[in-house]
Amino acid sequence: MGKGPFRPADAEGRDDVTPRADATRARDGLPVATHTWLPAEGSPRALVQTGHGAAEHDLRYDRFARFLVGHGYAVVAPDHRGHGATAEHTGGYGVVGRAGGGPWWRT
Repeated sequence: MGKGPFRPADAEGRDDVTPRADATRARDGLPVATHTWLPAEGSPRALVQTGHGAAEHDLRYDRFARFLVGHGYAVVAPDHRGHGATAEHTGGYGVVGRAGGGPWWRT
């Protein structure tokens, strides 16, 4: 770490940016929690969408999102089914559900 453009010393990002909590409805009606970080002024250079790992949630990337916002990017981070704020709508079992399988492809 430290050789690419994202170095720990740069990771603090913007303290004045608060992620906006929202939800997007999947085709099957499930509300999928999302958080969005936007630059305070002007149009963003681009939109970056994150994807978290199996044992994570979308706010795990808050520090990285603040770093990107500090460089002019907007960031959107959706939770996956069974993770973070979306878990309450899926029973907290992730994509496998109680029966060991599930309609994960609908998200």
